[in-house]
Amino acid sequence: MMDLIDALKKAKAFRQPDENLAKLGSKNAHIIRQELRTVEVEYLKICKKYKENKDYLEVFLGINVHLSFLYTKYDEITDILIKYVHPLVLKQTKLRFNYLKLEEKYEKSSEILKERKKLQEEKHRIINRRSREELDVLYPQSIVSSRAELKVARKRFLESYKKYLKNSKFENEFLKKSVEYADALDKVRKLKDEIKKVRKTKLYQKMLEENYIRYSILEDILIDGVGNI
Repeated sequence: MMDLIDALKKAKAFRQPDENLAKLGSKNAHIIRQELRTVEVEYLKICKKYKENKDYLEVFLGINVHLSFLYTKYDEITDILIKYVHPLVLKQTKLRFNYLKLEEKYEKSSEILKERKKLQEEKHRIINRRSREELDVLYPQSIVSSRAELKVARKRFLESYKKYLKNSKFENEFLKKSVEYADALDKVRKLKDEIKKVRKTKLYQKMLEENYIRYSILEDILIDGVGNI
């Protein structure tokens, strides 16, 4: 059983906050992400006005450049963070598989481990039920496919932005890709709003939080050596 306790301790220690993330710009990424949410809302409003009245051309171009600049800066920071975080995620996954395998090994001889397994199964049922209900609400549309379309539109939008910065003759292409991106962004935002409405009427998030607390308490009991092990 000590091999399991050691595995749990290693996994728990690995979940502690990493100061290096702040040094690499995680706080800046958060600040830009907050600004992006505000700019995206204004961007969609202006795009709608532009499609109805081309007199908004300069205003639309201006917010396009602003939004593209923010995306570019955000991507630069997140690329650095991803390179640092990716190996950590792989290590965390390895630690998790290790202690889950050991929990399965000792499960029959420990009431605490039996309870932890029940909580894991409960968590999966909650997540699956929530996912099914959200899919039903959005049908025939899909948040997954819409996000994939948004990702492609965003890439094309930023590519046209870079071309426009180098040569203004690409203005029309930039405007075209911007409108396409706005349509994809608006679609995803509306789908997210529908999901939020569903989640407000359900207690799934609260159930998952309570599940996590109970699961974590049992982990602490195991590590501290208290209970029926």
